[in-house]
Amino acid sequence: MDDFLKRTFELLKLQGKKHKDLADHLGITPQRVTDWKSGRIFSYSKYMDKIADYLGVSVDYLLTGKTAAPDFPNVTPVVHRRVPLLGEIACGEPIYADEEHEYSVPLGSDQEADFVLRAKGDSMIGAHIHDGDLVFFRHCDVVDNGKIAIVVIGDEATLKRVYYTPEKQQLILMPENPAYRPLVFVGNELEQVRIMGEALFVQTMLH
Repeated sequence: MDDFLKRTFELLKLQGKKHKDLADHLGITPQRVTDWKSGRIFSYSKYMDKIADYLGVSVDYLLTGKTAAPDFPNVTPVVHRRVPLLGEIACGEPIYADEEHEYSVPLGSDQEADFVLRAKGDSMIGAHIHDGDLVFFRHCDVVDNGKIAIVVIGDEATLKRVYYTPEKQQLILMPENPAYRPLVFVGNELEQVRIMGEALFVQTMLH
């Protein structure tokens, strides 16, 4: 796959768009887009302007990777960074999350993240975090009330919205799905709980 197509499919994935969405925009069959990705067909030159327009970038960016074209002042440059993927994080009952491997993911130049976890379960769907999505975090041990964080309970971890009341010595971990109950910790129970990081943004995978 050449650089133009490589960047095209990277942006499609990053923006949560499907092959059919691009095909509909171009007025071609989804199979043609699939053929581009598989390397069976590379005749896309007459569609370059439309592809760039659909993705919100310049043709120059898709060809060369260079950013900040004057005709696209609102485009956030996309760069490659290596962000460690630390297993899965439970959107439901807590599970153990351990480092597996590094995952290379395109991030905008104004985006920062220390690590990534793959969401598992459906307890955070109200926050638009679905099973299989990649959630990006910054390392921290304290978050503001209402923030979504990875919380370690003993040797297990879960992704929840955090609410702490100092005067009550009470921590509530709220799901974003009414099918799940909040996790509540009070008094000495707080000793087994610690915050590992705050959720920054989500990369939605195709569902």
